[in-house]
Amino acid sequence: MDVPDTLRFVLPPGSEGISGGNLYNAALIAALRGVARVDTLGIEALPAAIDHGEPGLYFIDTLCLPEAAGVLGRRRRGQSFVLVVHHLPSLEPELAPNDARLERERALLPRFDLFLSTSAFTTELLAARGIARARVLTVPPAPPRVASRRRDYRPPLVALLVGNLIPRKALHPFLRALDERLPAELELRLDVLGRLDLDPEYARACLDCVRTSVALARTVRLRGPVEPHAMDAAYAAAHLFVSASRMETFGMAVQEARAHGLPILAVRAGYVQHHFVEGETGLAFESVSALADALVELARDPRRMGAFFARAQERRSQLDTTWSGAATSLLAQLATARAAGGLDFAR
Repeated sequence: MDVPDTLRFVLPPGSEGISGGNLYNAALIAALRGVARVDTLGIEALPAAIDHGEPGLYFIDTLCLPEAAGVLGRRRRGQSFVLVVHHLPSLEPELAPNDARLERERALLPRFDLFLSTSAFTTELLAARGIARARVLTVPPAPPRVASRRRDYRPPLVALLVGNLIPRKALHPFLRALDERLPAELELRLDVLGRLDLDPEYARACLDCVRTSVALARTVRLRGPVEPHAMDAAYAAAHLFVSASRMETFGMAVQEARAHGLPILAVRAGYVQHHFVEGETGLAFESVSALADALVELARDPRRMGAFFARAQERRSQLDTTWSGAATSLLAQLATARAAGGLDFAR
């Protein structure tokens, strides 16, 4: 397969922390190392690598866009750039039209040679921004391998929400909506797994929301981050997965929940509703208020919740895709891009 000598992944600060983007990068890099020459470097080391003329195809995470702006025009022979599109600034909810991040995004996107997309949603989004589809490498994340043992529903309902405590994940408005709807006698538990350090002020607001509400304090457990190796136990303890996020370009946690046979309640946002069959294994809503209504209704109706859970268990996804296959797909798409003249590794 005709590929560049070295694939160099440029990682943002904190890339060892738990997030969908970091987990994707780490899994893909590990798989690629079995079939290609792969290097990693922090964004702070990128300028020196470029100026020293170190050849290769540089995969730059979208979180590194501000720092990458200064090096895209300094490329040397044998250096090309791929933007790894996890989440563009323009997808951030409630961003002001004059925000500098939007202008930087508009200016920088055309300067990349290729784009690594994690979903069909992102690929179409890039096409709508004028990026030729031939320049987009679409490599979705592989689902987890899960034992096929079927479970039965036993109330009370245990719901699981996985997402770092940042505004885009919309936990705070969801908690407020849930607080308004929780009957005093309702048996329901909501476990929230996610980092509290990315936006400490927002995390404090979520913690205060739970602490100051009798109903939420009885129902909600903010458990902080959970290491990937411990996530199987979290899914196995739950009956239902909840996503309040305002935007998911893929939704790795939603895919994991699907693989574990959990029915899904989600705000309709980006790619998330593609992880379930509407009305059968999941339900999508236009607001966190409607999402909270549905969660309370299911907790109050064990028969309906049991049928919902049984359908998701019966139709749990057992996709054949693997990270090894994702690496092979990426290399094949790179070879096609080069053959089509969309990338010149030797310039």
